[in-house]
Amino acid sequence: MEKYLKFLVIFAIAFQVQGTFLRGNLLNRLAKHVNLVSDIVSFKLRLFQENIEPPRYLSEYDFIIVGSGPGGCALANRLTENKNWNVLMIEAGQVETILQDLPVLAAVNQKTSYDWAYKTERQKYACQGMNNNQCNFPRGKGVGGSSIINYMIYNRGHDNDFDRWEQAGNPGWSFENIEKYFKRAEAKTLGDLKKLLKQVNVEYNPYKTKLAHTFLDAHRELGFDEIQYNLHSRPGVSYLQASTLHGYRHTAFRAFIKDILNRPNFHIMINTHVTKILINPQTKTAYGVEFQRFGRRHKMLARKEVILSAGTFGSPQLLILSGIGNRQDLQRLRIPLIQELQVGKELRDHHAYYGISFVFNSTGNSVSIFNALNSQNLQAFAEGQGQVSLPGSGEALSFIKTSVNERGGDVPDVEFFELSGGFHTDFGVAANALNMKEEIYNKVYKPLEYTRYDIMTLCTIAFHPKSIGRIEFKDANPFSYPIIYPNILSHPDDEKTFFEAIKFALSLLETEAFRKLGARIHSIPLPGCSHLHFGSDAYWHCTIHSLTSTIHHQTTTCKMGSRNDKNAVVNHELKVYGINRLRVVDTSIIPEPTSGHINAVSFMIGEKAADMIINDWSQK
Repeated sequence: MEKYLKFLVIFAIAFQVQGTFLRGNLLNRLAKHVNLVSDIVSFKLRLFQENIEPPRYLSEYDFIIVGSGPGGCALANRLTENKNWNVLMIEAGQVETILQDLPVLAAVNQKTSYDWAYKTERQKYACQGMNNNQCNFPRGKGVGGSSIINYMIYNRGHDNDFDRWEQAGNPGWSFENIEKYFKRAEAKTLGDLKKLLKQVNVEYNPYKTKLAHTFLDAHRELGFDEIQYNLHSRPGVSYLQASTLHGYRHTAFRAFIKDILNRPNFHIMINTHVTKILINPQTKTAYGVEFQRFGRRHKMLARKEVILSAGTFGSPQLLILSGIGNRQDLQRLRIPLIQELQVGKELRDHHAYYGISFVFNSTGNSVSIFNALNSQNLQAFAEGQGQVSLPGSGEALSFIKTSVNERGGDVPDVEFFELSGGFHTDFGVAANALNMKEEIYNKVYKPLEYTRYDIMTLCTIAFHPKSIGRIEFKDANPFSYPIIYPNILSHPDDEKTFFEAIKFALSLLETEAFRKLGARIHSIPLPGCSHLHFGSDAYWHCTIHSLTSTIHHQTTTCKMGSRNDKNAVVNHELKVYGINRLRVVDTSIIPEPTSGHINAVSFMIGEKAADMIINDWSQK
């Protein structure tokens, strides 16, 4: 039944898109308002979904999980295997719909009701090509957290990343100790759906364009091996591995929650905003949460633990609202201090540069949401085949060590995420998601909208930037958004990393693989940098400040660390320092970014947390 529903929905979308093509100039207007269209379609689809909430809630639970990010979903699944434990998961957002299933629509899901749609404060060194110099920081709002809106790239990182975590005062977090939790979370056996229960599926994209093959061939010419980066993330090149199942997005909800909804000891509460953790100020023990649901305030008690899985911005905000944070911050917000910790004082991220586009003489390979939803290919769409299976338009990855990389061994410091398309191929949808200035889009990318030639974009990701940000809070209103200061490119070494990466990217043009397709750099100069000679060092440095933003991997606001780390909020068991029965289980605990995307790491954190919690309470 679900398969046929997908077919009907995709047919309806494709019909609307084709009609828009026929109306010519309305296409740009559709692209401009595609987020609103997505919200409307999602709302209509939710009317046909089963209610995942129980008919009645208990008066108290053993464990309350606040938020439903990937870590929280994996944790909920494991905890409810014990039939004697009752678990409640509380989520501010909705349940995903079929629109979230389609990988090619990744950019469309941003700025919708499934996205918290955070924005940074004005940036001094980066995001100068974004409206008001503000970066968009999308974060998932729904059951499954950011796994319902991300680009699904699955990459564990390098072994050394986790060894560094342990060396920094977090015993048990070396790669040798945590590898089993990656394996427990992952499913890599296709065909037998029974083997996929309680695991997130990881697969290579079933569809590949000529551009992806060319990308790999060019790297081979330059001496790079084709690698299986989830076995060892060293310098090399690979087709993309994604958290998809037979070409459809495989979210934390689908992997860990959907099949346990009938467990009598597990309940979900959606459309519910937790406003405070209930903590006894004398014993400093968490015993429940306060929340708002349909305009009314409620409380729910936890017999054993409250566990935050509200993400890099939601979890620290709840700690602050509950009296856990910097003393001066709490005094300013007029919140009584319960435990002084430097919550939110360290914000780390993977930064990304979006300024490299190649134009080819070949045709028919560029990917866009409009091509992918072509009504002539409906059967392929319904089966999760064709361009619809590509995350955005991403197909391949490469990992390099630049000359400024300070890490030893084979630890890469830059990733190139190859996208078989450009900002123009979806008529500005992705540019809008990035918050790109209209002047830049109209001048640089709009002229390509009706070109027949293939386009490749290289999203350039810095794994280990030295720039560190922070978050603050303007008031004690739980519905106010945090004030985000990411400070991207504030450390001069980070600009050097991007410049070295650009030079490597340009070397691809000299390979036989790229020359066969007549590849050339897209050479319309960027507004704000056009006074400099196109292609000069000064020009590229200028573009770095315009088109560097985030790749949506914010971490470390509830940092895991030893007591000697002044910014540590949780210990190696993810317990909040000084507070009993309160943990954080999401990517906010990551002490420093990995050499890969954090999608995979978030599942691992949930799996490891489950073992720690089960071990603790099985002994009591």
